[in-house]
Amino acid sequence: MIKASWSHGSSLTLTPGAQLTSSAQSVSRPSSDRTGRSSSHDVASQPRQQLGGISMPIDPRYPDMLMQPDSRPISQEQLAAEVKSIYAGLTMVESKCIHVDRAQASAMRNADSSQRTKLKDDHWQALIALHRTLLHEHHDFFLASQHPSASPALRRLAAKYSMPSRMWKHGIHSFLELLRFRLPDSLEFMISFIYTAYQMMSLLYETVPAFEDTWIECLGDLGRYRMAIEDEDIRDRETWAGVARFWYSKAADRSPDVGRLYHHLAILARPNALQQLYLYSRSLISTQPFHSARDSILTLFNPIMARQESSSSHITTIDTNFIKIHAILFGKENLDQYEALRKSFLDALDAHIGRVTAKWREQGAYVMIANLGALYDYGTESSLRRFFELGFQRFAPANTTVSPITTPDSASLAAHGYAFNLTVSTASLVFQRFGDNNVLPFAHIFLSFLLSLASLESFDFEVEGKYVAGPLLCAAPWKDICSFLNTLGRSMQPPPHFESARFIRPQQGDARPLPEDHLIRGQVWSQDYFPEDWFKESEVDDEERSIEHASTVRVRSERVLWIAFRLSSFKKWITFDECARSWSVVVPPALDLSEPRDDLMLDVDSGNVSDEDSTEMKIFKKEPSHGLNNDGDSTRLDPQSCRSTQAAESMLQKSYTVMVCDKKLFLKDHDVFASLIQNDWKVVVPHQELSALSKSPNSDSEAAQRALKSVKNAFVGHSDIRILTVEGKDITRDHLASERPNTPVCNSPVERSDGPEQQTDDLIGVTRTASDLNSLRKPQEATDETRPAVLLTEDRSTRVLAKSGKVASLAPSVLRRILSTASRVRSRALSGATKFPDPAGGSKLEANAMDLS
Repeated sequence: MIKASWSHGSSLTLTPGAQLTSSAQSVSRPSSDRTGRSSSHDVASQPRQQLGGISMPIDPRYPDMLMQPDSRPISQEQLAAEVKSIYAGLTMVESKCIHVDRAQASAMRNADSSQRTKLKDDHWQALIALHRTLLHEHHDFFLASQHPSASPALRRLAAKYSMPSRMWKHGIHSFLELLRFRLPDSLEFMISFIYTAYQMMSLLYETVPAFEDTWIECLGDLGRYRMAIEDEDIRDRETWAGVARFWYSKAADRSPDVGRLYHHLAILARPNALQQLYLYSRSLISTQPFHSARDSILTLFNPIMARQESSSSHITTIDTNFIKIHAILFGKENLDQYEALRKSFLDALDAHIGRVTAKWREQGAYVMIANLGALYDYGTESSLRRFFELGFQRFAPANTTVSPITTPDSASLAAHGYAFNLTVSTASLVFQRFGDNNVLPFAHIFLSFLLSLASLESFDFEVEGKYVAGPLLCAAPWKDICSFLNTLGRSMQPPPHFESARFIRPQQGDARPLPEDHLIRGQVWSQDYFPEDWFKESEVDDEERSIEHASTVRVRSERVLWIAFRLSSFKKWITFDECARSWSVVVPPALDLSEPRDDLMLDVDSGNVSDEDSTEMKIFKKEPSHGLNNDGDSTRLDPQSCRSTQAAESMLQKSYTVMVCDKKLFLKDHDVFASLIQNDWKVVVPHQELSALSKSPNSDSEAAQRALKSVKNAFVGHSDIRILTVEGKDITRDHLASERPNTPVCNSPVERSDGPEQQTDDLIGVTRTASDLNSLRKPQEATDETRPAVLLTEDRSTRVLAKSGKVASLAPSVLRRILSTASRVRSRALSGATKFPDPAGGSKLEANAMDLS
């Protein structure tokens, strides 16, 4: 062994030093009886011969055969002392490596590229020798600490002191980065050190299996370094890319939930852009997402977005359009180009599937997983990820934390809607290819995702008002799916067997996992899909697992039919007729307005029916007249109109429901507010927005001033009015204390100047807060349809957002109609008053007005 030291000239030199005791010399292993004779055979009594100072026994039956030398047993104390001695030498060399690497890195950062001095060859050789010494010390440490005779405490030392990561960081990675920064001058030495490190990692992989996962990933990293610096011989580059791909794939099989490994595989997938997109997406939707992939994926998106032509030698036109769609959804920019690209992609998709035939089995899986990445917003803390984390939390350790949800802005909401649209429209087109076995992998992944959603749909309510499972399940192209399933089932002879509540295994043929099973394992939504032992005996390389055997199509078809059977057991979307052995779409029940509708959103702003409307809204818009739009008496309603009005009316109870008003109601529908106050309704007032508007030099300032005056008059006339913030804090005194002599004045909070998006979020947020505060005080006379809080706004986009957040909303014009007929239709139901407890401690004050702040 050599020892690194510094000479007086401050240059690194390597001189012979004191020998650290090597475990290979003193650590021995128990001998084994290689002759097959009884263990009672007295070897010590046999003659011996001297070979180079080593005494070796001689068996008289085999005089010409060399026997195994005697091994000396080692005690626990000797082994511990040996490990301690090795560790002392290791830390000394490690500190020198750290010092040298930092000094060289600092010198390179401080010097300009033109001023960098070229290191001499002997300097590079000294650096390589120093880091090679550290690798040898680590090797000795692992052999000694993982010795068969070592105690459990001694075996735990390597993990306790993070020896594998220290070996990679200080012994290999830091020096490789130093060499890479000095390219091309350091190319020869970098190649030499990569080979040295690769040999050491291979040796540890074979001799120290306790850290096998670490050695595998390190071998992949070294292969990727070797590939990256090879610019001359394309065959060598491809060879080392294959080496790195082999080790990363092996690591991914052992740790399928680690997204970092798929990120590394995505880098190696060039120039296959579609496979890169799939791997980056998989990296971001894994159980352990690798968020740095959001930066790396730009190396795929930016060149394609900057390219003018739609195709190149490495990527087809349809793949270019598909990747551009995802680039737009990822960056949330140029969203106006989405529809044109989506149409071009879908128009060409059917012909493309028919042209590439069997190749679309793999490509279809890539397309589906990439679309799932878009639904998850490419690794952000989305409501869809939180939904699955909450659902699978019962299987996780008690200390598992659930990711928080980031409040989406309007661009994120639009991008999510487009991702939703892309997923559903692509699936609809694919499922229309009846009898095409090449689309079965896509169908398998899509239906298994729906099954995971359906299995956890009960957790929808826990995702902070972000209902995600229901809309996705309802929007699936069930009609096309049923037609596809019926064609598939009739084409299989003998008839398949899939009626089982448990995961089905192939009854005949290849019992290994399907090729796409390896593509979806480890994702956040597939945690509960496969049995625990499904992949235990399936360790094959990528090329072999993608081979389609004669029985693979039948196994895949049975899996698809089994998933459909499981989905039909929910009796919500599709149903399975066991006699006819066919699927059909569940007929939605007739509209029952007695059922509670969390997404009720009524308005009369247009006679056009939109897909974004709730069921009640669609019926309401289809009515021949709306009462208020007629010149006649607004209280004269036809039977259909009455039923729609009753649907909205069923949400409201004067003694219970809080009416949340936006500022436009005070500016354009002030009579609705006056009617609410006159009839003692609980009202949320956007006081701060009105105050800011009253001081601004625009046409609405006078209307805002009149609205504020009416609020103050109501406050003076009703001693039971209070103002609350979004968080439920009482700030009545902050804004209206001057109107009451006996109310102490508090310092007014700073007025905010939020934009329309923030104001909309606050409007929906205060409705949810008012609902939470009020829901615990639900009176006995309230029905299941009654809502604790309802949002009043004429802004359709706000009502759409409220609907997506499961917040009840109502147009003021509809409320005006309800109030005008209240005495005749629901006079008894809307009577009485419920008291809010006073935050200050009293209980006599009724909360009739609160502040949206």
